[in-house]
Amino acid sequence: DVEKYGLAVARTRGSREQPHYSDTAITPLDEKMTLGDRLATEAEFHQIITGGHLALILLDEPEQDPERLAASTRHICDSLDVGYFAYARDLSYCGNCHSTFGGVISKCPNCASSGALIHYSHQTSRLKPLKWWTAAKRRSLSERLRYVI
Repeated sequence: DVEKYGLAVARTRGSREQPHYSDTAITPLDEKMTLGDRLATEAEFHQIITGGHLALILLDEPEQDPERLAASTRHICDSLDVGYFAYARDLSYCGNCHSTFGGVISKCPNCASSGALIHYSHQTSRLKPLKWWTAAKRRSLSERLRYVI
């Protein structure tokens, strides 16, 4: 689209050399805003759109407190008009010792392997290995806003 219409018309993320579209329907995951503002923006659109939307809440590491997540879930369900939402974390899987860890790590804490790690994150609503992402999308991973609940 950038080649066909130019940067002035095609609204993309990423760099001029490697543009990409946001992988969420409403609010890009790298948009700097509070969780409350993100969910309020999503709620406005979820009332108009009857499907195909998901408010993805990226969680920061370390693993979040289950009681706080439950309280946050109750608040979102009871007080906000968000149609669909999900909590998500980046994950690393070690093919050597078959263990899974939160976050994108460089070395397995169990067996110290680095070459056997597979990193996963959400692209749209699917958890995908980062090796399947385009280079531009992989660079945008560090720009995503993650929340502590």
